[in-house]
Amino acid sequence: MRPPCPEPDKPELKIEDCVLKIDPPAANLIYSIFNIQLKIFNPLLIGLAMRNEKPHDIKIPDKLYFKISEVSRISGLPSHVLRFWEAEFKKINPRRTASGQRSYTRKDIETILEIKHLLYDKKFTIEGARKYLSARSGTDAHLSNKLLEELKAELKSIRNLLGGK
Repeated sequence: MRPPCPEPDKPELKIEDCVLKIDPPAANLIYSIFNIQLKIFNPLLIGLAMRNEKPHDIKIPDKLYFKISEVSRISGLPSHVLRFWEAEFKKINPRRTASGQRSYTRKDIETILEIKHLLYDKKFTIEGARKYLSARSGTDAHLSNKLLEELKAELKSIRNLLGGK
């Protein structure tokens, strides 16, 4: 067993070599404060750690569906922020289980990470991020239509080469 904490006149003992004697009520209070701080600051610390990572740097586990707590852990965002963003951004659309729980897909998480990057790193407003995402998806849709038209033209030329109408 370790000795009690050293007295000031005994410098040969180090603090880490001793045991603090704390009465049980004080120990419970310290334990409660520590747990409260963990619950409050842990998501914030994770969020700060993830803030430096770009959306494509964050590893998303290989699963089909994720619970809101898992998405919160992956994204470093509290669950109430995820629920708020669900109302603000129509691209985040988790399906509901029979019991009413949100079930996010990988695409939802990628969208959440992109929104987080726009809001926290690029300093977009919510409205600005919404406009940016809709403009980008409009561009994606335009590129998809153009690709489909080119593919259709190529298939018609192949059909003509083969002697079809």
